Amino acid sequence: MKYHLKTNLTGIFIFVLIFVFITPEILSCRDINFYENRDYNNLPQEYGFANVSAFRNVIDLNGEWEYTKEPESGWEKVFVPSCYDYKGKLFFRKEFEVDSTFIGKYLELFLYGINYRCTIKINNRLIGNHFGGYSAFSFEVPDNIIRIGKKNKIEIEVNNRLDVEETIPITQQVYGWKNYGGIFREIFIVSFPKVFINEVNIAYDFSDSLENCQNNIKITIKNFDKIIPPNKIEKTKTVENIVEIGYGIELYDSFSDKLILKVDSGNELLKIHRSSIAEVSFGIKNVQLWDINNPKLYKLHVYITQNKQKIDEEKITIGYRDIKVKGDDIYINNKKVKLWGIFYQEDYPGLGSALNWNVIEQDIIKIKNLDFNLIQSYYPFHPYFYELCNKHGIFVIVSLPIWNVPAVCFENKKFNELSINYLREIVQKNNRFASVIAWGIGGEIESSDISTVKYVRKIVENLRELDSRPSFFSTRVIENEKCADLVDMPGLNLYVDSPEKMYEKIKSWKLKFPDKPLIISRYGIDFFSLGINESRSASFMDFHAMTLKSLYEKIYSDPDIDMSILWSYSDWRMEKPLNIVPPDLDQYLYLIGLTDYNRNERVSYRVLKALKTEGKDLSIFTGNLKNYEPYEYQIIGFIIIVLLIYQYKRNRKFSGNIKRALFFPKGFFRDVMNERVLSLGQTIFFGILISMIFSVILSSYFYFFKLSKEFDYFISQFIIVDFIKEIIGRLTWSPLSFILYISIVLFLFLLVVSWLVFFWGMFQRFSLPIKSTIHIVFWAGVNNLFLIPIAMILYPALQYKGIVIFSLIITFFFVIWNVVRLMNIISISYHVHVKKVII
Repeated sequence: MKYHLKTNLTGIFIFVLIFVFITPEILSCRDINFYENRDYNNLPQEYGFANVSAFRNVIDLNGEWEYTKEPESGWEKVFVPSCYDYKGKLFFRKEFEVDSTFIGKYLELFLYGINYRCTIKINNRLIGNHFGGYSAFSFEVPDNIIRIGKKNKIEIEVNNRLDVEETIPITQQVYGWKNYGGIFREIFIVSFPKVFINEVNIAYDFSDSLENCQNNIKITIKNFDKIIPPNKIEKTKTVENIVEIGYGIELYDSFSDKLILKVDSGNELLKIHRSSIAEVSFGIKNVQLWDINNPKLYKLHVYITQNKQKIDEEKITIGYRDIKVKGDDIYINNKKVKLWGIFYQEDYPGLGSALNWNVIEQDIIKIKNLDFNLIQSYYPFHPYFYELCNKHGIFVIVSLPIWNVPAVCFENKKFNELSINYLREIVQKNNRFASVIAWGIGGEIESSDISTVKYVRKIVENLRELDSRPSFFSTRVIENEKCADLVDMPGLNLYVDSPEKMYEKIKSWKLKFPDKPLIISRYGIDFFSLGINESRSASFMDFHAMTLKSLYEKIYSDPDIDMSILWSYSDWRMEKPLNIVPPDLDQYLYLIGLTDYNRNERVSYRVLKALKTEGKDLSIFTGNLKNYEPYEYQIIGFIIIVLLIYQYKRNRKFSGNIKRALFFPKGFFRDVMNERVLSLGQTIFFGILISMIFSVILSSYFYFFKLSKEFDYFISQFIIVDFIKEIIGRLTWSPLSFILYISIVLFLFLLVVSWLVFFWGMFQRFSLPIKSTIHIVFWAGVNNLFLIPIAMILYPALQYKGIVIFSLIITFFFVIWNVVRLMNIISISYHVHVKKVII
């Protein structure tokens, strides 16, 4: 009998260890779900790849690829662009052909977005490495790598695993966006002439009246042309060629294609060895300004010539507008404005972050029809997104994906370098868009810390060297905020559900920063904050609409507010499961949008549309919502008491053991050591009771805080495996299931502690059998029987002020008391000093 007991308990212990230690690994190796954008080639011609012109050709690398987790294992097919729901490293490869038209050309590989790290090889030769998932980038493809007329192979290693200190963004936390991996935007190779336009930087300044606009265009020209010196063919040594280049610009009306002006270098040629910068300056009078109500655009053709013949040309769509922050106001084209913004997330069913053009354009049109004139997100968008905002007259804040970052990250040299490089990359790639109104440098970072202050100061200094547009920053901190004065447009994130609370925070912010524009960088409310529970109904949609309406009206009526950003246009998927989500909903879907995840309009969408565009006030249902009150705690507590009394009255040994274990532990546990007083059945029964008591207490806290975001954050610090948190989240909303399953877990935990005591005892002067250590661990918790009445009344009592802290203190006291008793009992049982047990 003892052999079977020991064997069974050993099996249970091994199973628990395996479950704890290998579950994260198993979950990380689950099947990979790809979300493919098969409409990538429907991109309108005017927004073609990398401003392709008559002098440039494209090798389209999108379409069918192969991928694998390990190069040695089998390969599977996948379509690119696409993203995947998986954390870790994947390998991609594709074969492609290059025809003779690419002979003698300079080749550059363009990538609009790979998340997060990537290493790229072509024909087994390293092309480059890149860090950062949402910015476009490119690499030179050296001459001797591509095989003309033959098969070529491109290989990309992608790793979307983030960490807590040295990636941007850092590891996603609760309420963070989904960290989709993959080649989720287009990839292609562009051929250029050997002498070509590498970069065009456009800057312009207006006179005070805006009548005159002075343009300064810097054209970076690169020369990859090489020659073979005469009379030395036998040695075949090439050298770089110095060329003389002409250059110029042509400005066209985008609507009529009428040439407005042309500036040419004429006979003034530029000698280029490897690289040089040509500058073109010109003035325009009474230029039509780009504005949200009249998004006037122009086509700028930048070209270079050799022997008076064009050899390369780049076509850019531009708009002229003046953005200034003057004191505490924002001016667009010398007019004080009030900007109505909305938060937008690149996420869609079946596509993830690999959005197609139809989805993007339809979203932008809907946002425009709602009369919003500003869009903001956590990270940079696809270039086509900014082109559409140019076209439809919507401002965009382009943001670094730095959100909810602790100050310790800003002390990290590598993190700082990555931030500056990331910022430089997104500014250089997106500064030509008229729709870009500001550069976001972070949100909800630990802005009260001196390390963060140093970081923000450095980032802003670098930004001002790159572009003249304002810097943007958002925070929820008011009292200890130390970074807002360093940026041009600091914003306050408000997580409130009433105009009164909003007014108090706005008032405090304005008093602290009176010389800055008043920007509400986030307002809105999710459905969970409205008290979703088992009895929820469609009326929650109405409550959501009513709350947003009241907040919007407060912002609309306050003349001091210069900018506001509603949170959010649509729902999106998150990286971490939410504990606050009811069991019949998707724990990874954040319900917060004016539209749902599928872009179906909610009541709040229609209400805001009526208010903003028609001046109407739609009626909203405001009925009361029922709140389910669980009675399981009293029932379970009553069952525990009945079982305890029954066993106490029926079994004298059991009742005597409880008294002795509680009041005379030394004698009792010496008898336990000699295997004289306890049966295994009594101990298992007692362990079940103790496990149920604590499971009732835990369930009471979890159910009470089921809609608390702070509690969700808190438990996420301890439950690091998403799958486990999913289970806890489901159980939280069902007290009876929670008590049942957590009781089993706690009982297994007591068995694990028993085994640890058993193994520890093997290294002492003498050891006890596993049966005795189980008795010791289980019966050390006899003091927890006093928690039964507390467990029964805890949930209803938590409704009263001060009870939460008081009850936590009592519970913590009993846990410590239990641990101290166990340490003393182990020392008694093994005849060692208690200090040795603790050590």
